[in-house]
Amino acid sequence: MQQFIAEHVSSVAQLEVLLLMHGEPDVPRTADDLAESLRIDRDWAAAELKGLHSKGLVAPSDGPPGGYCYMPHDEPTATAVDALAKVFSTHRVSVITLIFSKPDDAVASFADAFKLRKDDRG
Repeated sequence: MQQFIAEHVSSVAQLEVLLLMHGEPDVPRTADDLAESLRIDRDWAAAELKGLHSKGLVAPSDGPPGGYCYMPHDEPTATAVDALAKVFSTHRVSVITLIFSKPDDAVASFADAFKLRKDDRG
């Protein structure tokens, strides 16, 4: 589960989008639906849907334009999301802590720019 979170989940809000869709896999969700259900920005919700699609977690639906349904691209991914949903329902704080403990690539890159090497000190 830790590896799945490291590779696929970048925020708690993104996790909530994924788990909402996982809980009702046959219900197509649009960015507007997600924004209303989760009280998040519509543009952010649209970006999250596209991101989850690129990770093979959701697929475009035959329903409303711009709608997606939960549809993992393979069985190991489906199993990982099932396990994550189960753990999140009973150990919410632990999962949230795990998400927040991941190093943010942008922050890490920024911090790396200021690391001094021996030969940089003159």
